[in-house]
Amino acid sequence: MTSIEKDRYQLESIRIFMDLNETQKVLFEIADRLLTEKENGVMVYQEKVEVAEPFSDENYSKNEIGTAFQ
Repeated sequence: MTSIEKDRYQLESIRIFMDLNETQKVLFEIADRLLTEKENGVMVYQEKVEVAEPFSDENYSKNEIGTAFQ
């Protein structure tokens, strides 16, 4: 289980089992939005890394790898 999944599980568990006052409800909304932003950020980062990994293709010649840093 990833840290994001653990955070989401904790957030939902507390929301279900606690009787929240108005302030706590607002805080949970903020926490939910922040966690959603974190999830979206991880997905965007993973997509960019998958696309931008020049060394993932073993067909690169040493010459191409050397010119990637110039």
